[in-house]
Amino acid sequence: MFDVTDAFDGFEETVVLKRQSPGDYDENGNWMDGAITRTNILGVVQSLNSDELLILPQGDKTKETVKIHTKTVLKSANEFTKTKADNIEYQGSVWNVSAVNNRNTIGNYYKAILVRL
Repeated sequence: MFDVTDAFDGFEETVVLKRQSPGDYDENGNWMDGAITRTNILGVVQSLNSDELLILPQGDKTKETVKIHTKTVLKSANEFTKTKADNIEYQGSVWNVSAVNNRNTIGNYYKAILVRL
C-alpha cells in the first residue's frame, strides 16, 4: 500500500461528520429514523475540478460542491442497506456526501464529493 496522507499535514481542517444509523420499523409498523452521531474528523477540503463535476447527477451540477480528502471512512446513501448519506458540517453549512472514492490501496485515504444542502 502506498500512503500519501503525510501530504495532508498543514492543510487539514476539523469538520463535523454527522452519521445516521439505519432506521427500522417499530412494533406498530411506524418508521423510526436511526440515531445521529456527531464526530469531529480531519480532512482537506478543496474545490472540484471540471472532471469531478461531470460525475454529479444533473440536478446537483448547479449546487455548490466541494471535495474532501480524509483518513475517515465516509458513506454515501445506500438504498439496499437503507442507510442515509453522511453529512459534513463545514464553514457553517451542511454538506451531503454524494460520492465516495476509496483510495486505500493507492493513497490510504477517502475522497468524497460533498453537495451543499
